[in-house]
Amino acid sequence: MILAVLVDRDPLMRHVAAAVTELDAGVVATHVDSITGLERTLGAVVPDLVVTDLSVTLRGPHDTLEHVRSLWPGPLAPPSGDASTEPDSACIRAAATRWLNPLTPRELADAIRARLALEPKVTP
Repeated sequence: MILAVLVDRDPLMRHVAAAVTELDAGVVATHVDSITGLERTLGAVVPDLVVTDLSVTLRGPHDTLEHVRSLWPGPLAPPSGDASTEPDSACIRAAATRWLNPLTPRELADAIRARLALEPKVTP
């Protein structure tokens, strides 16, 4: 079973995480809406993947990825490929090597499995 933590302030992601888990596709997804929520979750479980929105912190993608990387050295992916500037894009490529562009819970579960196939699990 794969455990993914979705970090996103959008309440819709809570429903997406639940829908992914209900698919019985070998992926359990949990949702947190902040870096603080990620800290608490990582204190209780070791996920296989962290999927983080790039605007979870107020200062943008660099700050978000810096925070997440300070907490989680393992596989990381942002949920979309939209970076507004070249420095943002460079930062994202350096910290998260694969975008997830899901449209449905099934596509998210498939994208999570595909992302993990690219990189062995890292135990922090």
